[in-house]
Amino acid sequence: MFVYIAPLEESKMFKIGKSNNPKKRFEELSEFYKFDYKNITLIECNTSDEAIRVEATLQQVCKKYKTKIATPGGTEFFSNEIYEKVLNLVQTLANVGSYKVTNFDVKDIVIFKKINDKDIDIKALIGDLISKIRNQRLKLNLTQEKVASLVGITRQTLIRLESSGEGSIENLLKVLKVLKIEGELLKFESFSCERKRAKQH
Repeated sequence: MFVYIAPLEESKMFKIGKSNNPKKRFEELSEFYKFDYKNITLIECNTSDEAIRVEATLQQVCKKYKTKIATPGGTEFFSNEIYEKVLNLVQTLANVGSYKVTNFDVKDIVIFKKINDKDIDIKALIGDLISKIRNQRLKLNLTQEKVASLVGITRQTLIRLESSGEGSIENLLKVLKVLKIEGELLKFESFSCERKRAKQH
């Protein structure tokens, strides 16, 4: 089991997490984040319990510097203000315990590419999301009344959401969660990131 400290390439943040297979984990995360792979630090622990303790210790030290990102795994990011101190602490833990500290080997890792303005437009994304909400509801054999009840909204509100995409972000998130398709929002996150970057250049 490994604990990792992974800085982002274009942001003043880094992520702390744990994984049995760092290569696979970063291939998954690369769909949403652009890491500075050459500077990722791995702490190889002897057991899962050790990894849990090391991760918890590092995250506790960084608690005041925590930053949330609205994408998968986005709850374990921290400001770079504490980054150097964390690396020093990692070295201390390695010296005191029986941990092996290494750099991440990026060889053969598959990096996912984010959606950009040239590939897709926002109207198409909304249309696709509306379609997926209705199709997923039918796939799960749920009536509009049942979904509305689970979400805590009226059936009419759900009808508007399914037909035109009208509604609050809060209700949309609740509907996606009930239908177990929260991941569909990641397309909007990728689209938004690329638009912001395009405007800055």
